[in-house]
Amino acid sequence: MKHIRCIFLVFICVLLSGVGYAEEGENVEYGLVKQGSFLLSIKPDTLRDGLLVHSLVGYLPTGTRVIVKEKHVVTNLSTSNDETYYYVKSDLGIRGLIREDLLIQAKGRKLAVSIASYPIPIHRPNATLQTSKIKFTLGRYGGNYLEITGESTEGFYDVVLHRSNHESTNLPETEEARLKKLYVKTKQVSLLDPEDESLNSEFGVAWSSVVSIDNDYLNGLIETVRKNIDGDFDKVKAILGDINNLQCLMDGSVNGELGFKVFSNGFSLNLDTSIKEKGVKYIFEGQRLYGKESAKYYSGIGVIKCDGLKPIRMESFTIQENMYSDSKRFSVSLADLENSKSKWISTLQDASISNKMVRISGWDEYNQLIKELNEYATRGNGYLSTLPEKARMLLLNYIVSRIGFFEHRDLIIDDA
Repeated sequence: MKHIRCIFLVFICVLLSGVGYAEEGENVEYGLVKQGSFLLSIKPDTLRDGLLVHSLVGYLPTGTRVIVKEKHVVTNLSTSNDETYYYVKSDLGIRGLIREDLLIQAKGRKLAVSIASYPIPIHRPNATLQTSKIKFTLGRYGGNYLEITGESTEGFYDVVLHRSNHESTNLPETEEARLKKLYVKTKQVSLLDPEDESLNSEFGVAWSSVVSIDNDYLNGLIETVRKNIDGDFDKVKAILGDINNLQCLMDGSVNGELGFKVFSNGFSLNLDTSIKEKGVKYIFEGQRLYGKESAKYYSGIGVIKCDGLKPIRMESFTIQENMYSDSKRFSVSLADLENSKSKWISTLQDASISNKMVRISGWDEYNQLIKELNEYATRGNGYLSTLPEKARMLLLNYIVSRIGFFEHRDLIIDDA
């Protein structure tokens, strides 16, 4: 994927306080996502039609491993019914509320879920590598899952199938069978083993917004900019103080001219003069991806097309590690996605999705977008192609959370 020309402003900030991890000996409840699910914000944070509702913070695909935390009761505004959700920490670095029926709680069990794009063969209880007759198949859509009970035969797990829809199909709720270990090895089946002592480290990675700026750094930054904008100190300070939510920069306006000067001088930034064109908005953010022993800083910028002062559609999004390093940058643009084979990306565009690039209404869209981004990322010698698969997926899921409009029901906490 070609790199779009973009601008970057990175604020490296003081470390945020307090990162919590499960302590040794603490009773941790693990789980698996058995059907792909949107995650809600931990608290209602979006005002809609006079009600404070939960926003959608991301999407967890089938097979995502999670740590299950406290229970929440949420009212579905479409049906007025109360629904049970759990707060979860995923191994993709995304955290939020997931609906109870889309989650399998391990409760000490070893679990497996098919994540392949086609049904996985499940074999008879007496199957061997020489006589591996198929008993049934397991797909990612049904919500069915396997409980692993042993490893009595080479190359297989002994399993019990749990069906979520056994009443409608007239099939038994549980069945004994065997699962080929090959499918776990080739990552067509997601495996959760609560007895794996290294598992907890998988959940020690998460994204955190950078919300505070070191005063000395900020003062130096302002002073540097001040020398390049004809001494208009107050306007520079105002823009930098609200850098995470810049207004649309209009051609010929004071703000547009100031924005051009701020971002084109003194920071070794790669700038396209289109910043002065009418109807462009820039969203900047600082993020850190922290683990148990280290943290990496990233900056992100979204370039958004405006109609007057109204933002219409994100045209591109770029993520970059640390400061001003062209070699550690990955960009995705709407134009590139529209030129891909994923027709839904262009056909689902409309002006109702403000500030976003694509609409994601479920597994198909999410999976297709991740696949496209992963192909872009691994092509050639780009930044993401140099990263281990786990790190690359963390970054891709972060990108999806920024460019995707998640389409789902509105919900509000039941305060009765």
